[in-house]
Amino acid sequence: MSARFSKLPNLLTSLLFPERCVACHKTGALVCAICAATLHPLIRHAPGIPATWSCVSYHNPIIKRLFREWKYRGNRHAEEILIPLFLEGCKQMNLSHHDVLVPVPTQRSHNNQRGFAPPQTLAFLLQQHYGCPTQDILHYARPVKRQASLGLAKRKENMHNALVVRKGTTIVPRSAILIDDVVTSGATLAAAAHALTQHGARDIRAITLAWNP
Repeated sequence: MSARFSKLPNLLTSLLFPERCVACHKTGALVCAICAATLHPLIRHAPGIPATWSCVSYHNPIIKRLFREWKYRGNRHAEEILIPLFLEGCKQMNLSHHDVLVPVPTQRSHNNQRGFAPPQTLAFLLQQHYGCPTQDILHYARPVKRQASLGLAKRKENMHNALVVRKGTTIVPRSAILIDDVVTSGATLAAAAHALTQHGARDIRAITLAWNP
């Protein structure tokens, strides 16, 4: 089948079931330009181990839909709205080239399903915009269940000692900023921080795109 005809099913679907803005229901886009212009970073600082700064609230129904479309479907339109909010929010965190970014790992099976790893994508964007070096040095020591499928009490148990520093890593930054796409219970970030502290890191913070109340 030629490339021209291979696109026909998607074209027919868009004609029969046009996409509607999740906010105002206007046809044409997942979020129309007018509604997208109303979105702004909503920074939340959550003290803890590690202290975490998040840029947007998952409680916002528009953000929630955009986030799910980006993370689980790789929707480019959703990405084009979310990423500027993330970068704008990070301006308030005074990042510099002295900050070392450590993306929280995702399981390979999840990456294969999505086609990309959200934390690594966010870390790469910050590296491009702020000159922060990135060290992708964490990985899973064992399989874990999807955090989204667990209650808050089970999430910490699920992530206990699940993350470790990669073998052969020669330099672990004493000061690091963990990068993840969303924080809910904080169990994954806590496990990542623990893995780094086991190798000498002392000043650990975290930045996420979204926070889920």
